[in-house]
Amino acid sequence: MKQNFLFSKLTFAIIAYCFCSFKATSQNFRLTSGDAHFGALIDQNYIVQTWGDNHFGQLGDSTSISRDYMYPVFKGAYNGSAFLGDNNSNRVFSISIAEFHGLALTEKGEVFSWGNNGNGRLGVNSTSDKWLPVRVLKGDYPGTNYLGDDSLNKIISVIAY
Repeated sequence: MKQNFLFSKLTFAIIAYCFCSFKATSQNFRLTSGDAHFGALIDQNYIVQTWGDNHFGQLGDSTSISRDYMYPVFKGAYNGSAFLGDNNSNRVFSISIAEFHGLALTEKGEVFSWGNNGNGRLGVNSTSDKWLPVRVLKGDYPGTNYLGDDSLNKIISVIAY
């Protein structure tokens, strides 16, 4: 049986041990959690924070260190200064994580993925795990190179499974 745990401090909530998404617009928090002791949220500064197991790079910090506290996802291929979401002209506004990987969607419709890449689930034309965020390739999407790069067909949501 899966269990949900709720911790509340101001308007901050953590929901664990389920595939789920949460959006709290009053404090600019967006929260998601995976099934394998791995969680993520977008903090009040729009930076993606992760915590939990990190055997496949699912924390996006370029290490395999598991953490029992929030730690920012490094920028990887994202056009920011240090962390995923720190570019004020292209903030991350939606995230979703699954068992061992994560997805992030920016205001400009760019999609980034990181973590376990079994069966090519990260959409980067390989099966190598990615320890930092990478841009998702377009596949059948009508863009030029990447998912979300066609302004007439903007990506509005992501779901990791």
